[in-house]
Amino acid sequence: MTIATNEQALAADILDLVFRIKKAGDETVNNNNTLQNDDDLIVPVSANEIWVVRFYLRILQGASAAPNFKYAVVVPAAAVVSYVSYYGDDNDTNRAVTACGSSSAVAITVIAGASERTFLVIDCIVTNGGNAGNIQLQWAQANATGVDTIVEEESCLIAHRIF
Repeated sequence: MTIATNEQALAADILDLVFRIKKAGDETVNNNNTLQNDDDLIVPVSANEIWVVRFYLRILQGASAAPNFKYAVVVPAAAVVSYVSYYGDDNDTNRAVTACGSSSAVAITVIAGASERTFLVIDCIVTNGGNAGNIQLQWAQANATGVDTIVEEESCLIAHRIF
């Protein structure tokens, strides 16, 4: 095993691309169950790259348990995404591992209580093919309901290009 010099380690760090993206403000959906692109949580990727991405979402649901929350992680054509997600709420009444799979644009539902804040973490590995594009979070209410579902400003993502 070879130990890199400080200069070699610094050069490797510069080549490792890391994105840290925080939402610019709260984003609200009301009475809509159609997946829509998140305004801020997006990572541009080049062809043939591998990325590890973690989304941290703070979700506030209005005074109804009906809407719940759904999301999908969309990747460029020919890319492969593997993911797992887990969540819990303010009152510790709803918590689960919600998904483990390898399909882009499949809507995953998260159970959110009325007037509760839910914390959702989504971990992904994206192996991109020959197409540049974006790793994009999409989300909506699982059931269209006339109350606000908000992904709060504190939500963010951290993405590391591996290769």
